[in-house]
Amino acid sequence: MRLLRFIGVAVAGLSLLMLWSVAPAAAHAQLIGSTPEADEVLDAAPSEIELEFNEVLIETGSTMLLIDSEGENRVAGDAVLDGRFVRADVAPDLPDGSYEIRWRVVSADGHPINGRIPFSIGAPGDPVPDEPADGGDEDEGSMTMPIVLVAGGVVVVGVVGWLVLGGRRR
Repeated sequence: MRLLRFIGVAVAGLSLLMLWSVAPAAAHAQLIGSTPEADEVLDAAPSEIELEFNEVLIETGSTMLLIDSEGENRVAGDAVLDGRFVRADVAPDLPDGSYEIRWRVVSADGHPINGRIPFSIGAPGDPVPDEPADGGDEDEGSMTMPIVLVAGGVVVVGVVGWLVLGGRRR
């Protein structure tokens, strides 16, 4: 019975340590810069768009689109991740008008984040529609992983407590 109690206390202690260590993971990547910048009015079309984040990103699940006022994606090819940066070439000969960079990246802690950066070339034109023309859906990210970790930790602590206290009843 002493061994069972020791194991129970050790598992409870490790579970609490695991729950305590989840808190630093809540600090997700943050956008710290973009080219073009939000609401910037450019004289000419850019050849590339770029986003800069405060931490290295995970390639899986990361995307970047450049949506025009018709709802069409004007990125030429795929976005490229390079550490803290995401870059994409822009289709040539973009006309004057309103555009929106729509991005989704995955933090080093596995949490997806996303956002939108509006800008225009020349005079702003028609507003950019909320949905891309292909009807694509933008994932808003989730808190699933932290919730699962906390719930799992609570279950483990509960089971260990039950084993330890149940061992005292005789």
